[in-house]
Amino acid sequence: MKTLKLFFVLWGMWMYLSSAVVITRFEFARAVGRLVHSRQPLLMRFTEGTWWVTDRVYHVVEFTILSMLALKISPYLQKRPFALIPMALLIGAADEYHQLLVNAGAAHTYDVLIDAIGAGVVLWVYVRGSIKRESMTAIVA
Repeated sequence: MKTLKLFFVLWGMWMYLSSAVVITRFEFARAVGRLVHSRQPLLMRFTEGTWWVTDRVYHVVEFTILSMLALKISPYLQKRPFALIPMALLIGAADEYHQLLVNAGAAHTYDVLIDAIGAGVVLWVYVRGSIKRESMTAIVA
């Protein structure tokens, strides 16, 4: 449990620091080009074009991990898992406000809703697993 709490804190720090770094779609394309050792125009255009999707997926993954850790370490959230959504909305709003202070062009209000999707994924899996556990217990009993 201590390890999970430490990882939760470290993940929160990572989220805070990563929201302070603004990566443009052009920087993303250059980084992908360097990673695959190619500077072909088609690859550069493709990665520039997929930047929006990649950034949204990053938000969902980031908040899925945060919500999963929060659910594991918090007895309150285990009893009231639907509180994950407001938690994600509040943390997402604080994150976007932080980005607004760092670089106003990087903050987007729709990112807060996308962050909540990450919490929704964890909530869906948790509730679905709880229903299955309850039905299996009823069958055995």
